[in-house]
Amino acid sequence: QETVAGYAARIEQSDPILTNLEGTISGMNAASFEAQVFADRPIFQTKEIEQYMQASRNFINAVLRRESGAVIGPTEFSEARKQYLPVAGASKETLEQKRQNSQLVFATLKRAAGSAFVSMDELLSSSPEQVMGQVVDDIQRIGSSYQTREALISALVSAYPELTESEIADKVYTLIPDR
Repeated sequence: QETVAGYAARIEQSDPILTNLEGTISGMNAASFEAQVFADRPIFQTKEIEQYMQASRNFINAVLRRESGAVIGPTEFSEARKQYLPVAGASKETLEQKRQNSQLVFATLKRAAGSAFVSMDELLSSSPEQVMGQVVDDIQRIGSSYQTREALISALVSAYPELTESEIADKVYTLIPDR
């Protein structure tokens, strides 16, 4: 559930960026759009394409990693962009279909994440005490599923990058004294 929650958060994060860029991207000259996407270097891209590419990667990686778990090839990435994201020349009707596809994926991931899903607003507005409270909850909820305290600490460090390993380790060693 935690992994799926991470994928859902990435989609939630990319959605407003892609939505804001939709008109700019769909109104672009197709050759210019494709050249900038193909170049995939900020020096050859407008600010909008650079933002679009970052949000696209965030969205597509979340969707395709969830579906396959494997490395995502260029063809898969290109096909996902065509399926879910605005592209140059797309009609309003097609953009609406893509928006619905994206919303469906987000809703599905959010549901699969269950109680592990926390909205971006909630994540970004959490005080240090709230975050540490979430860590304590996670230690109590999932701690026994790890063979060692060190493995649990490693997983929690990945899940809570805003905390130091030392802060997390202190809580783990306090709540799980020996193993």
